[in-house]
Amino acid sequence: MNLPKHYRRKISKRANVLIGYLPVPKLDCVPDKEERRKARRNLFHQCLKSLLKPLAEACENGVEMECHDGGVRRIYPVLTAYVADYPEQCKVACTKTSHCPTCVVKPGQRGDLHNATYRTRDAVIDAMKEEAETGSAKFRRLGLFQAEPFWENHKYTDMGCLLTPDLLHQLHKGILKDHLTKWAAHIVGSKVIDERHKTMPEYHGMRHFKNGISAVSQWTGRELKEMAKVLLPVIADCNHEVVQAARSILDFVYLAHSSSLTDSEIEAMEKALRIFHEHKYVFRRSGALSTKKGFHAIPKIHMISHYSHIIRKLGTPDGYNTETSERLHIDFAKLGYRASNKVNATKQMALYIQRIEALAMHASYLDEQARIDQQDIRHRETAPELENAVLEFAEIENPDDDDDEAWDEWYDEEEAEDDSGREELEGAGVFVGPTVELEDVAEADELVEAAEVAELRGHGWEQEQPHADDHHVRFHLVPEIVLAKTPTTSGISIDRIVELNSTDNLARDLTHFLRRENPNYDTPIRIASDTKLNLWSRARLFHSAPPFKPSEGPHTQVVRCQPAKIDRFERVLRPPRFDTVLVLRDKGKSGIHREYLAQSILGGLNLKATHP
Repeated sequence: MNLPKHYRRKISKRANVLIGYLPVPKLDCVPDKEERRKARRNLFHQCLKSLLKPLAEACENGVEMECHDGGVRRIYPVLTAYVADYPEQCKVACTKTSHCPTCVVKPGQRGDLHNATYRTRDAVIDAMKEEAETGSAKFRRLGLFQAEPFWENHKYTDMGCLLTPDLLHQLHKGILKDHLTKWAAHIVGSKVIDERHKTMPEYHGMRHFKNGISAVSQWTGRELKEMAKVLLPVIADCNHEVVQAARSILDFVYLAHSSSLTDSEIEAMEKALRIFHEHKYVFRRSGALSTKKGFHAIPKIHMISHYSHIIRKLGTPDGYNTETSERLHIDFAKLGYRASNKVNATKQMALYIQRIEALAMHASYLDEQARIDQQDIRHRETAPELENAVLEFAEIENPDDDDDEAWDEWYDEEEAEDDSGREELEGAGVFVGPTVELEDVAEADELVEAAEVAELRGHGWEQEQPHADDHHVRFHLVPEIVLAKTPTTSGISIDRIVELNSTDNLARDLTHFLRRENPNYDTPIRIASDTKLNLWSRARLFHSAPPFKPSEGPHTQVVRCQPAKIDRFERVLRPPRFDTVLVLRDKGKSGIHREYLAQSILGGLNLKATHP
């Protein structure tokens, strides 16, 4: 069954199926090191060939399958994509790591842009057969090693696009972290880089490296993405060529992450890559890259040159990202192994996964039955008292997202505390059971529900009226701004708010605002210094999916107005957080002439008066 990628990428949807475990033997029984390496390669391909044998037979003979319209048709599934990191890609393509597993470029030319020929299945197999019989110069030129590839029986496999782009290892962990960041640190200085990360202003949903990036011992995909968001401002005062090279790579990375790409956007990716290659030699001249082979020894720089070709063949890389497989490694391997007795664990791991899936299926069935029963009750002709009771029960079971307790929690701080607590437990040798890990699944389901809420609540987008000589269609965000039901602070006076937030003109400005918004109000509006107000510390903005790219889905933003939290010894427990927003001033104008004013949220936009 063909599943959309936004389903396959969600772990909670359980759209990925485990088909087997691959052995990783040491083969110490083979004394020769080279022979041992060959035996491991052959074992890898033989295992995959055995696992994919039903697929090869279905590709050859076809298989009957029921379609969505109820008809039964014979289909011929094809092995199209293989998701892996670079070492495994070379193992799959039967190539040495000094060669490209996708094209036939020479090892000494990988660091430059080339239009090299892509590898083909028939050419590789013919070279292997010729090498086994009489020896082959082509075999050595292609950088192959002798094996029986598992894709040999998949005659429609295209080696030029079989190995998909790896956003995690090639872009974030590879080019950005292992290379570009280190080159920038060499040019600017590691201490300067850390100081600039420390002084970067905080924003909700964005990681703040309060100790710099040098103190991070283990990088995850999320942290790498957060670092990429602030990399360009950190090095903005560097050499012009350094900034150009970094900006072009970041442009390439963010375009590659798009859920849909047009031809013009793919061309923009190719242009960004060309700009990087034009300015990359600044890292050689500055001494940041001092190896003998230079850029030719960095395979990731060469591999991203194939992105545009593979995207045109298979679609956007977000559908083949290794982040999903890395996350599934926890569910399909680590949790099962922890739950086993560590003796002949493979069967126990398989049984563990079967039971977890059975529990998930049963829970899904119960949820479906509950929804059906609830709909039946609502459609019956019942008394108003019973109908109101059912609605109240539904509200209890599905509480509104406006709950103040959930809104005013410090998610970032709590998440950091939870992570540190887990690390401390594991470091002390305390066993963390699978039941704790299963909470991650529940959290993933909550995130899905939050996205669905954003989709339901978002107001949408406003289409701008184009000029007569401009045929482009433009849209502007029109989010739904929602506050919690319960204020963060109730009945606080104007004087106290001024003291806490240093807003000396709050009473005057609030009076002018209310008069402007209510010009026909009969009673004179005047805000005194002792007027009691309710204070909200944050507001949420629900955005629906953009009409020009609905696959991006809805999202939620948070605007915070949180003064510093100080204990009785006047120690700062939590720093102040006052976000900056853009306020639309002239809605009638279009394009860049629509005036947006930058306003810091200090207390004027998050108040509700208690008087009538």
